[in-house]
Amino acid sequence: MEKTIIMTGIGGQGVKLAGEILCYAACKVDGLQATNYALYGRAKRGGMSDCFVAISDKTITAPVFAKADIVVAFTTETPENPANKLREDTILFMNTPNDVKAEDYGANKFVLFDGQGMADEVQNPKGENMVILGILVGYTNILPEELVLETIFEKLGARHPEFNELNEKAYRYGLEKGKAMLAAE
Repeated sequence: MEKTIIMTGIGGQGVKLAGEILCYAACKVDGLQATNYALYGRAKRGGMSDCFVAISDKTITAPVFAKADIVVAFTTETPENPANKLREDTILFMNTPNDVKAEDYGANKFVLFDGQGMADEVQNPKGENMVILGILVGYTNILPEELVLETIFEKLGARHPEFNELNEKAYRYGLEKGKAMLAAE
């Protein structure tokens, strides 16, 4: 089993952080290996931000890839169109409050959601990336959901334990939404 994931967005959305959490969680699973690297523009906020994650039960010999099994677009406002990162069998997760269609991006498999709206629903307006991570894990079951939450606590809670409850709420809400989206297909 090997899964490649590209998370794409703009600086400040937590793209790199979400990729790191996935990678760290995957490394805790016996028999799995993971790689993670990020590319971002010169601007700290508002510039291009991509994070590439590979998870495999075999040695990852070439962790560089241009197209992935899963592409998670944190926004429709990315400098580069996420369609350039899709293969024919790629699942495109699209975070936007706008009414966009799979054919706008050339996606055969398309999961549309409003992460910011969901984060607002759980009263965590800065938890959009935790909602997105939850949707991804809930929909794909790529990693054990509790292990990902444990990694969120380790990665974020060590410095800011006061946000653990809010992050957990956002992540679990995303998990349930991701599972519901898969079940509705």
